[in-house]
Amino acid sequence: MALYLRDAYRRLTSRLKELDAPLIAFSGGTDSTLVLLAARDACGKNVAAVTATAPYIPLSDTRHASEQACSWGVDYHQIALPFTSELRDNPPDRCYRCKWEMCSRMGALAREHGHGAVVDGTNADDLRTHRPGLCALREHGVHSPLAEEGITSEMVRAILSSRGVPVPFGLSGSCLLTRMPYGTHVSDDLLERIERAEAYLHGRGLSVVRVRAEGDTARVEIAREEMHAALDLPFLADINGTLTSLGWRHVALDAAGYAPSEDGQERV
Repeated sequence: MALYLRDAYRRLTSRLKELDAPLIAFSGGTDSTLVLLAARDACGKNVAAVTATAPYIPLSDTRHASEQACSWGVDYHQIALPFTSELRDNPPDRCYRCKWEMCSRMGALAREHGHGAVVDGTNADDLRTHRPGLCALREHGVHSPLAEEGITSEMVRAILSSRGVPVPFGLSGSCLLTRMPYGTHVSDDLLERIERAEAYLHGRGLSVVRVRAEGDTARVEIAREEMHAALDLPFLADINGTLTSLGWRHVALDAAGYAPSEDGQERV
């Protein structure tokens, strides 16, 4: 490991050690994976992980987080977030509302089990993007040691790789509400259709996938590096057939490739 990465990891573990038996908000993404790894190194068994579940959080993300945390032998919890009528209307402040409720419930869990702090995986790059949920973290006193120590997304991936933790190619997990425009009424059926469509595309070998639901159209975004695979005519026909069978009238492949949603939120 490069010297500057070694120093960053030392500072991260030192900060976590200062906290009293931290509870890690664990999504299973690269950022929270590094935080949990460092917390385990710094605090041993005096650390626990918690994952939020909700109809708009992909089940595959929840399963991955559970398997990862349990494989590392840490105390693990899940909390279920309500899908309120306000969130079902997909408002512009959806991330703030969700994060506020999540932080509230994680704080209660931390107090119940004797954890002195709730810690999340916000990194230094996140502070430079539009993330309304960060306000909720601050309001609940959640600690973000990666951001506090200036650790970026690139550094996170490099540290994990140097410690032998697999770092997948692709996107961080994100809330399914980011797949549709603000103000779209969100049904459980629509969420299930989006999740099934993305699972199908992943199953066909595409690593970077977003299915944007825009009325009766499903707009498919994939990485430019993988565009050649999707431009195969039989593959395009299969994509069209599968997604129309899920209920969309039209299926469009975005020629520009993957781009973050309009609010830039691509991680839960």
